[in-house]
Amino acid sequence: MFVAAAMLICSVFAANAQEVEFPYPDMPDALTQPEQRLEYMLCHFWDNYSFDDTSSKNLKVGEQGFVDFLELLKYADGSLAERAVEKYLAASAADSTQLSNCEEMIDHYLGVRESPMRDDCIYAVFLAHLAKIYEESKPAYSNQLLFKRNNVMKNQEGTVVSDFVYKDEKGHTIHLYDSKAQVIIIDFHDPDCKECRMVEERMKDEPLLHNPAIVLLKIHPEDATPQFYIPSTPTFYILDSNFRIIKKDITYEQLRAFLMKNEEFNPD
Repeated sequence: MFVAAAMLICSVFAANAQEVEFPYPDMPDALTQPEQRLEYMLCHFWDNYSFDDTSSKNLKVGEQGFVDFLELLKYADGSLAERAVEKYLAASAADSTQLSNCEEMIDHYLGVRESPMRDDCIYAVFLAHLAKIYEESKPAYSNQLLFKRNNVMKNQEGTVVSDFVYKDEKGHTIHLYDSKAQVIIIDFHDPDCKECRMVEERMKDEPLLHNPAIVLLKIHPEDATPQFYIPSTPTFYILDSNFRIIKKDITYEQLRAFLMKNEEFNPD
């Protein structure tokens, strides 16, 4: 892990030497171990960035830095990530424009299903610290952020879904644990949702779903238990035969890409 982080830090500095505008911190020569360099880089990442400058150009530079900051956070343990995020948000909070821009970037890069940088755990860290910032000035909003943070952390990949009862399309009452297959796909969809109907049409002729190793469950969001976070429909969850989450809250395109990538689920 630390070797990969060290390589990423080196690439960041290499980019900086060529054309990158973001003012990365200077790494002390005395720090030679990857874990030391990662900690220094994250804790001092924003030292040279001007949070007072809210020009569109500087905000763009900040966004460029934010993307690299997120990449480094992937290699940090929980304690280091907490410290780095808290320091960054404290600096951003000094200016309302910077803080607003910061919140937009957090949601855009970490909270959107289609984002290649989506990361629920890191997103939750940002949401928790944002809630602290607004605790006194906007308590209601602070509570909303905490509520969102708690929802985001539901059903993390690798955890086992608890059994629940739902009604199938024919109105039959069924237990989730009655499903027996190598892969269980839960399609949370609403028949009144236009996007759901469009996706359903596409799914009818999808050979990847006509695989005996796969069972597809169509469940209305109202039948979902509180253990699921369903911010929009349609959304898909992929479980293994032991009801352990492989993928959560993904789009149909992401579902199809997963099945194509895993040859055992690809009939071709």
